[in-house]
Amino acid sequence: MLSRSIRLISQLTNTRIHAVNAVRNHGDVWVYRAATPRAERWRFLAADTLSAVTWWWILIHLYYQPGHVFGEYPYPEPEKWKDEELGIPQE
Repeated sequence: MLSRSIRLISQLTNTRIHAVNAVRNHGDVWVYRAATPRAERWRFLAADTLSAVTWWWILIHLYYQPGHVFGEYPYPEPEKWKDEELGIPQE
């Protein structure tokens, strides 16, 4: 019984607990008090292409379908409205 207790205590003291932490931001460059590295050329080209396509889409639809933004019909002039149309009782 005593040898078993000693063996158990020795096993517990020899067992090391390793802290396992997840690696965060793995695969990217870590920078401290320095300029960040410049992005790759293809990222700049992709951003410029996406921006150009987006603005082309917006402007071409404003040109061909302005009614979606400005309305389909001309706006009525409020000065021409009569009191009866507005629901104002006569004096």
